Amino acid sequence: MSYFFNKLLFSGLLLITSVTAYAADKAIIVFDASGSMWGQLDGQTKIKVAKKTLGNLVRNWDVNKELGLLAYGHRRKGDCKDIQTLVPVGKVNKQQMISRVNRINPKGKTPISASLREAANELKFTEDQATVILISDGKETCNADPCKTAAELEKLGINFTAHVIGFDVDKETSKQLRCIADNSGGKYFSADNAQQLGEALQKVVEQPKMLTIKAVDEENGGLLNQTIDWKLINQDTEEVISITGNGTGKDIRIAGKEPLENAITSGKWLVSGSSGIYSGQTSIEISGDENQLVKVNMNKQLPKAKINAPDKALTGTEITVSWEAPDVEAGKINLQLADDKPDFYANPSIYTKNKKEASMRLPSEAGDYRLRFFSLQDKKSVLSERSLTLTPAEIAINAPDEAGAGTEIDVIWLAPNVIDLSA
Repeated sequence: MSYFFNKLLFSGLLLITSVTAYAADKAIIVFDASGSMWGQLDGQTKIKVAKKTLGNLVRNWDVNKELGLLAYGHRRKGDCKDIQTLVPVGKVNKQQMISRVNRINPKGKTPISASLREAANELKFTEDQATVILISDGKETCNADPCKTAAELEKLGINFTAHVIGFDVDKETSKQLRCIADNSGGKYFSADNAQQLGEALQKVVEQPKMLTIKAVDEENGGLLNQTIDWKLINQDTEEVISITGNGTGKDIRIAGKEPLENAITSGKWLVSGSSGIYSGQTSIEISGDENQLVKVNMNKQLPKAKINAPDKALTGTEITVSWEAPDVEAGKINLQLADDKPDFYANPSIYTKNKKEASMRLPSEAGDYRLRFFSLQDKKSVLSERSLTLTPAEIAINAPDEAGAGTEIDVIWLAPNVIDLSA
């Protein structure tokens, strides 16, 4: 996660005097030049407001930080491919960039999703940390899902972050723009007027440096969207910090060298996390002078379980199934044909919570089967299996070949006592 403004100047408000970006010291601005930017904000067109704000940002950009500019909707109406890198990411030529901003003329659509992808590629986001600053007054209009795109870029990138500023947007648009920021670990700011814009950006000034911890499912590389219990141990002082947060991102304030309540100090730290069957750990050195990100690979630690049942049984009969598993393990045992793909939702089945055995009515089809013990915490994980072969039950019925209507006949049958013939 990165924070990119320090002070900003706009409409007489003190808003821009020094601007920096964390993300390998480079960022790219994605500028909305769609036709809706001709709308009004505080008695001025939104494009005029945006140009002035962006111009002030560029004038005060830290010369040691690389910056680029990408715009969409500025050349053609109705063209979702109207996306252009106006200034490649690199050392800032402030006059050139401001001049390029001032020549922007809003015309077209709002291809946010495609613009995020192009901006990420400009920053080589799979090789380096990447910060995108999106300025928009509307939602996606090109049949794409920018929220999904932001999450995908965050997953694929080294540390992809999108900060989003919404100009005079409605609730639905604000929800989508906020989602882009949330899905990439960025910040969202909504401004209905100049004062609110100043107040929103001022909040960034007050943000301290942060450590962001994310939990990665080692099996598929995605972020674990579940509650994680984190423990951080200073390897020099043995100080312990225990916190709880979602695996998609938990922030901890960095205090630097001096201790600060609810903050982490500079030094070497061991970071470990656990959540149900998942656990993992890694180490990180906190510098205290920049925002930092640590991703912890989380492995499945499946509990041991055992199923006790007969090896063979007759079709249609009832058997007793017992199991051995940790008391805290709530699971489900079901029966499937041996060649079928394990399926948590298959039947017949037994829930194991608060008991150690139960009866199971067997299917009428003969064959080789598997009893499988699934974890309720991860419905894809099989904790234990046991083979069970079902053979047809021998059933014989003796009765007359013919009988008169309305008469009674004697019926004699031969079948195992465990088979229910009441149907």
